[in-house]
Amino acid sequence: MSRRCTRRRVLATAGTVVGTFALAGCVNNESRYWDSPPSFDDDGLESVTDRTVPDRPTVIPVAIADDRRRAIGGRVDELLEPIPEPLTVDTLPNGAIREEITSEREAARSCVGQMEDTTTTLDTATVAADAREHAGRAAGVWAAVSTAHSLEDVTLSESEVSSEMSQLADDLPGDAASPLEGSVVYGPIESWLDTARRSTLVGRSSIGNRANPVREGSAVGDVERIRAEIEVGEHLRDRYVEHLERPRAIEGDLETALEEFAPHVRDRFLEFHGEEDVERPWMAPSLDDVLGSDRPRDHPGVRLFSTEMYDLFDEIRFEPIAWPEMTVDHPAHRLRTTHWALAGLETLERIGERVDDGDELFPGDADELRRNRNAAIDAVDDLLGSGAPLERWSARRLVDRFGDPDELVASGVDADPREIADANGSYVWIATMADTATEASSLVESLLP
Repeated sequence: MSRRCTRRRVLATAGTVVGTFALAGCVNNESRYWDSPPSFDDDGLESVTDRTVPDRPTVIPVAIADDRRRAIGGRVDELLEPIPEPLTVDTLPNGAIREEITSEREAARSCVGQMEDTTTTLDTATVAADAREHAGRAAGVWAAVSTAHSLEDVTLSESEVSSEMSQLADDLPGDAASPLEGSVVYGPIESWLDTARRSTLVGRSSIGNRANPVREGSAVGDVERIRAEIEVGEHLRDRYVEHLERPRAIEGDLETALEEFAPHVRDRFLEFHGEEDVERPWMAPSLDDVLGSDRPRDHPGVRLFSTEMYDLFDEIRFEPIAWPEMTVDHPAHRLRTTHWALAGLETLERIGERVDDGDELFPGDADELRRNRNAAIDAVDDLLGSGAPLERWSARRLVDRFGDPDELVASGVDADPREIADANGSYVWIATMADTATEASSLVESLLP
């Protein structure tokens, strides 16, 4: 086998060597792990998920005010008001378009109701944007098929909303209690603007073409979502700054930290690839090049490593991270995504070590699965207890990761052992990622002026 299958990793962070290890061998492409799988004792499986997962933490220390929530609901009502109710076949004979309008209208109203039940500021903001998007879709489709309404009168044009986005982007990040707190307060708002400009508004026709009503509804819904995010973003920025006892400007500190961060990030990616010169080190390498253990491709550890590696690198491709000669736009968002990327790379290294050392990453019984789940919960609790902004942000993301494996395990006995292996791998990943997130936070703090 001619592949290069040995690599050595030395992570130099701010002048400190964090660790080294070597992987040797190749991923075995011929044998199959599940041809002769280990046994799993499912006795007690139904109680594995009895311990409650931590709640998603609040990372923005201010809430969306009641009058702002009412304004969001009012805008939804305004968008939906021209649409006849009920919308009958006599009014709109086309069943597919009628169903599109009806379902989007119902979804918009459902989201408005959910705003009262959300527990964190970011959850409320997401549901509010969902409500506006659904209402915009319904209103856009109706305007496209109605002779009494103009599409141009439903919402702003793409150029107008782009101008509003640019204005808010120029004003971010605002003052904060500290650069790290500012990164998690302003990071989501910058992320909304970044996604809108690079994805939502790209590659589609302008509002005003009635040729495809559903497509027009989608275009109006996109603009309404962006408008909602801009309005909520401005509102949260203003409320946050107002509540600060000692506000300080943070943009310069974040930009300095990112510029210092950039060479370490590039070096870290090169180390992960195992080469000193890679044309696109932010792209996922071949599994055979980075995982050295002689294990079947369907081995639980190999599956976990492969899935998480490609998911991480896909995210890195579409999110801004610190990089040499970059343009430092959206610095709060960029700091968060870079922190997460480095924690993810370190987690992959540790999973790779375990696989190379012979860890099956398959639980022998329900008790072992429970221990791994409890270890993941403990690790997330530690992040939450630290009070550090980036660690709480990481905890928020990791809490969401419990959903799928918990649902599978809670379904009861007779679970497919391959699905049990995947659930176990998710718990191992959560616990490991929580540990590496703390290390990445220390690096970020060391680079801030």
